Amino acid sequence: MAVDANRGSSLDVGVPHTVFEFPGVINNGRFIVTPDGQRFLLPLQVQKAESPDIAVILNWQEELKRLVPSK
Repeated sequence: MAVDANRGSSLDVGVPHTVFEFPGVINNGRFIVTPDGQRFLLPLQVQKAESPDIAVILNWQEELKRLVPSK
């Protein structure tokens, strides 16, 4: 977040606005700014969009016997 500020006879502070967004949560709330002030370096916990599907095969031994006939 950032605000525009003007310093005259008094400090005039504007409305906060979003500077950038990123996918995830900052680990430990820590970040650093590069010396030129152009980049923020931060460790992210990336959140996956959805959980993978899980397939449960019941009676798999019988299915295996059907697919691979015994000698």
